[in-house]
Amino acid sequence: MRTSRQMIVEAMVALVAIMVLILLTVAGVVRSRQAAKSLICSENLLHVGRMLQAYTQINHDFIPPSSLQWHSTRTGKNGRYTYADALVESNLGIRPTPPAMASAKNQPAIAHEFGLWFRCPSATRPVTSLFGVTYACNPNAFWRVHDRKKAASGEPGAKLDQLRDIPRPAGVIAVGDANQNAKGDSCPAFDWLRYGRLDDSFEPTRRIPIGGTGGSGNKDGMAVIGPGDSGLRYRHISNVIGTPSANVLFFDGHVTQIQINHLRQMDVAASY
Repeated sequence: MRTSRQMIVEAMVALVAIMVLILLTVAGVVRSRQAAKSLICSENLLHVGRMLQAYTQINHDFIPPSSLQWHSTRTGKNGRYTYADALVESNLGIRPTPPAMASAKNQPAIAHEFGLWFRCPSATRPVTSLFGVTYACNPNAFWRVHDRKKAASGEPGAKLDQLRDIPRPAGVIAVGDANQNAKGDSCPAFDWLRYGRLDDSFEPTRRIPIGGTGGSGNKDGMAVIGPGDSGLRYRHISNVIGTPSANVLFFDGHVTQIQINHLRQMDVAASY
């Protein structure tokens, strides 16, 4: 006959077993959710890659700008025009203009595309702009206005303009997870000051620390955009449980994950 003490021990063992099962179930659900978000993020970037390929085919192989200031003589307003704006408007067949300056008729369609493809589901900071993005392009490869002027004058240090000029399309990052500023918009990924020039002083296989030179850029919600506010945002879990990784799109159209401290200079510098 079982004593009351034995019954208590058996009940405690059963309770512990139930708690362990609950914890394992919760951990499995969390991992499943993380994996699902990472998969959605990867699909987003794959779609962005298809949009980039379509854009270059329409625009004589030219890559869209990373970012430029746009002034409208019609409205007298200034706006920022980015790679995402160019891809969305090209896809929709809309005349290029910063989304905030677009007609009221076109703005809902533009905002819908931004919400579908340019926001990582694991971003921790809410996006406050209809046209905000949580992915950023690699500014070492996407051109800016002053860089095109340099290229026209033959000055060194000009960025590449055309897709065919990327020597290693399967090894150079085009777009990836980025930090978010205080408004929830993306900060320039991969744009560390020490590695901002494309010259022969690089060590191509050297790994770049998370957050760039300051080591503090791998955070969402920072107030300013600057050298300490740029770098990959490692939002996802890789195949090694507990090892954060970032999803990135390469110029050949494939998407993969880069784990912490696995980003190399040759991944962001298009000259290699």
